[in-house]
Amino acid sequence: LSSSNSVLMLITARLWGLEIIDSWRLVSVALGAFGIMLQGVNIESYGDSSRSTSYGQGVAFLLISVVCSCQKTALLQHILQQADPGSALSVMADSKLHLISRVQPVAGVICFCFATSGEMERASLSQLLNLSLIVRIVAIAFGIVILACAEYEFVRLTSGLALQIFANLHGIPVAIVGALVFRESIRPLNAVGFLVCLAGALAYVKARTAGQEQSESDGLLRDEMDEENEDGNEETHDLDDFEDDGYDSEMTRRRLMEYQSPTLPASSATAQSYP
Repeated sequence: LSSSNSVLMLITARLWGLEIIDSWRLVSVALGAFGIMLQGVNIESYGDSSRSTSYGQGVAFLLISVVCSCQKTALLQHILQQADPGSALSVMADSKLHLISRVQPVAGVICFCFATSGEMERASLSQLLNLSLIVRIVAIAFGIVILACAEYEFVRLTSGLALQIFANLHGIPVAIVGALVFRESIRPLNAVGFLVCLAGALAYVKARTAGQEQSESDGLLRDEMDEENEDGNEETHDLDDFEDDGYDSEMTRRRLMEYQSPTLPASSATAQSYP
């Protein structure tokens, strides 16, 4: 189910008008989804029929959280990249800490409500007031702020889809640390999943690079067309000025041709125009 994150993020970004759907992006999303599926495959427990009664509820909650997360990321990208200059959103987007101060308290309240409903019965008041627990909470909160600042800056520079695709790679360092520190085993199929996710990230980099090159070429072509239009407007204005002064239009064209000819000497042009 986690493999659907990048697919839903691509659809959400397209509906918000934040991304285009091209072949490279489709390849990137497909590779990322397939790689996540391979990472989560456990052949030893595959086909186990023992399922808890709350399995369906867990799947539903997971899908709802994925959809809400995609909407949140798309809204964040809209604020950071497309907010109207001078608006309250653009002012808030100028400072990542300012934006975090508005977003994280809401997320904290929601998480606290879920934790209270599901975990408070297992914790006593003495455990909650333990000094070591409070120190850990403060340290984790500080780390979350740093991580949120990095994510917001990454979305501002790239896109929400890029954040989701590159988030698929976080399993690689986690697996390496688990193997080195906790002596965990990495199955060959899971390792293939890591490589597939890496290929998906490279495909998205290719899509971004191709899009930037196309934008640069379109910008150069637009600048050339603007310069040609400006040159044509200047010549039209010169002709209009001569005609407004009361000169004959044929005489005006001859004078303009004499003035603008780079190779024809002025004396010969004048001699040819006025025998």
